[in-house]
Amino acid sequence: MGTGGIRAYAVDHHGSVVAHASIDFPKNAHAHKESGIYEQNPESWWNAFCTACQKLVQTVGQKGIPLKYIRTVCI
Repeated sequence: MGTGGIRAYAVDHHGSVVAHASIDFPKNAHAHKESGIYEQNPESWWNAFCTACQKLVQTVGQKGIPLKYIRTVCI
């Protein structure tokens, strides 16, 4: 997870990345130039996380990979 979005990766039982998904955060962050503070809405992070996970599962399915072969999901 970074300031611009979230990335998710599915890793199989051999340790190979078999699928990935990325979602950009909405541009509703607030930057305070005077203090150098950059604020984001935590709800935006959660929504991006959920969307990335859904997209990742969909991508794995489209590749014909049974979910039982996915050993790790990295966010």
